[in-house]
Amino acid sequence: MVTRIGAASMRAIGAERRYCSGRTRLHRHNYEPKRIAVIGGGITGLSTAYYAAQKFPSAEITIFESTSRLGGVIESKPISVSGPSPGSFLCEVGPRTLRANAPRAVVTCELIHLLGLTDKLLKVPKDSPAAGTRYIMYPKRLVALPASDSVLIRRHIASIPAPTTFGMFRLLRIAWLAVTQPLFHGALSGVLRDMFIARRPGRLLDESIGHFVSRRWHPSLADNFLSAVMHGLYAGDIYQLSMKALMPKMWSLELAAEAHRIRMGPLLGSGGILRAMICAGDPRHRESDGRPATGESASLEAHRREHSMLDHLQNGISAELQQDLQKTSVFSFEGGIETLVDALGSGLKRYPKVDIQLGSKVTHISTRNDAIKIQVNDGIPQEFDSVIATIPFRLLKSLIPWQRSLSSLAAPAVTVMVVTLCFRSPRLSHPYQGFGYLIPLSGKTLVSVRGPKSRLSLAAIGGKANWKINYRAAIKDWKWHVKSWLVILEYVQNLRLHVWA
Repeated sequence: MVTRIGAASMRAIGAERRYCSGRTRLHRHNYEPKRIAVIGGGITGLSTAYYAAQKFPSAEITIFESTSRLGGVIESKPISVSGPSPGSFLCEVGPRTLRANAPRAVVTCELIHLLGLTDKLLKVPKDSPAAGTRYIMYPKRLVALPASDSVLIRRHIASIPAPTTFGMFRLLRIAWLAVTQPLFHGALSGVLRDMFIARRPGRLLDESIGHFVSRRWHPSLADNFLSAVMHGLYAGDIYQLSMKALMPKMWSLELAAEAHRIRMGPLLGSGGILRAMICAGDPRHRESDGRPATGESASLEAHRREHSMLDHLQNGISAELQQDLQKTSVFSFEGGIETLVDALGSGLKRYPKVDIQLGSKVTHISTRNDAIKIQVNDGIPQEFDSVIATIPFRLLKSLIPWQRSLSSLAAPAVTVMVVTLCFRSPRLSHPYQGFGYLIPLSGKTLVSVRGPKSRLSLAAIGGKANWKINYRAAIKDWKWHVKSWLVILEYVQNLRLHVWA
């Protein structure tokens, strides 16, 4: 989360809220800060400070990081293995790869270009089996999904597996999967329901992703398919995740579908979200004045402004790199994702007015006149005229308990754990060559494969809401899950696995 706080906005914190890159930012226009504080030394804090140093070269910028290292959840650990076949593995504590086709990948490309990391990229091409195939475990076997990265669908639902092209062969394959696989039960009837029957309840302000898909298409499609996808993206429960926040384009498409139905009548106005999605990709049906359609919230309008900025970046200094990554599914760096963190840290040290303070925990924030006072390690308060917080929202609220307008806001989160299992056999995933597999509501886990030719590492990623308050339960759960993953691997691949430390 990113929150930019000025002294004036702290006194009237609800005056303006701008949704940007999935985060909340409080700010003033025509603002030229002299002393900037960035709370948090993770990837968000470092990149924010890096761009702030470029935009405000005369400003003093201080980064407060409570731990002894930069990077936050990003950490790449090389692990040496002894025994009959000694070697080493690179274990990622946090994210393992970056998506080349992500909606905001152009910003990442610009950072890579500015930091001189282009030559250190490790790319996985789109035609690689490791990138082209995803699996869902349902009910007791792996079901392969069509290759992802559809231009049409990705415009509205980022990251959800979808066909690359809509050729006849691929359409037949999707239809065959929908008919024969229990995983897609309700898909075909759901399309017809969306086109002719589904209606939006009046005065509906928001709802969960699970309820949206169940109402619009079919409950089985939500429980069996979409829940697995959302487990991989957010490690969260689809019946608690906000549809409006995470899929704003799909939310607005339903508004457009309802407006078309009311305007044209029940018969001529049929087509549902599928028709609205196709029309949104047709220039003849786009909004001509750039204003949001009826019923769209301010957050959706902010998304449009953001997309305008991203379109501008596509023709910027990293255009050549963006073109080069067109055929790439995911990528990393030599030395792991932490290479990006190290480069940002080194880049910031070249700015004489940037100060990085490790082991500096912000314990309180207050305001006085036009200054913001930050107390670090319960010491003497330091004054700044702009503060950018890149810490979890619940931690930010604890720093400003006097700000009542924030105390009533909730931001629930899920704790995610990563367990890396290492194996000698490089053909562990045979015959299932792919990115990994997901499990629906029955278990919030993601297992994916990565490693050198002579070794193989398997990362098991899972999340659960109550882990943040009960770590013993989390450890107990994980012991059970790891054993379950090994049993599943033996079951689907007929292998006997031996794990060593």
